[in-house]
This record gives sequence, structure tokens and C-alpha cells, in this order.
Amino acid sequence: MTKSERTKQHIISATAPIFNKKGYAGTSIADLTKATKLTSGSIYFNFENKEEVALAAFDYNLAKYRAVIQKSVDGCTGTKDKFLMYILVYHSKTQLDFIEGS
Repeated sequence: MTKSERTKQHIISATAPIFNKKGYAGTSIADLTKATKLTSGSIYFNFENKEEVALAAFDYNLAKYRAVIQKSVDGCTGTKDKFLMYILVYHSKTQLDFIEGS
């Protein structure tokens, strides 16, 4: 992974919890620079705008959410058990190990 790719990944993982808590409109560039400990120029070098950061953070969060669900489903043996696990996981947020907003 190149330095640019690592920086981009750092920005995504550091800002994902902020977008979770504050949403797109409530998240400022200052929030992003504080979370990443990077300048706004560094963020804009890697992303065209805040919207692009937010979309990348959403994809990151969605992948983590799907991984938690898949792990639960993979622990089931039969089709019926897998189906019921999907319902259980979607129904109970308390069972999800998910990124909290900060």
C-alpha cells in the first residue's frame, strides 16, 4: 500500500465515527482535521470535497456492518438458522460491534 493509499485510509477510518454521529451536514472540515490530525489541504489532496470523504466513510461503515452480519450468519449451519440470524442481527443493534460516533 502506498503512502497516499495509507493516508486516504486513515482519513476514512478516522472520520467515519464523526459522520456516524453528526451526519454529513453537521460535520465540518474542522471536525475532519481534528480527527485525522491532518491539514485541510491534506484532506483535499486525497479527496475532491467533503462529500467524497463522506461517501468513502459510508462505504467503510457499510463494509464493517456487513462483516459483522456475515460473521453472525456464517456461524449458522442451516438455511432456516441463517435466515433467522439475519432477522436477529438486524433487529438487535445491541449485538452489533459497530463504530460509535465520537
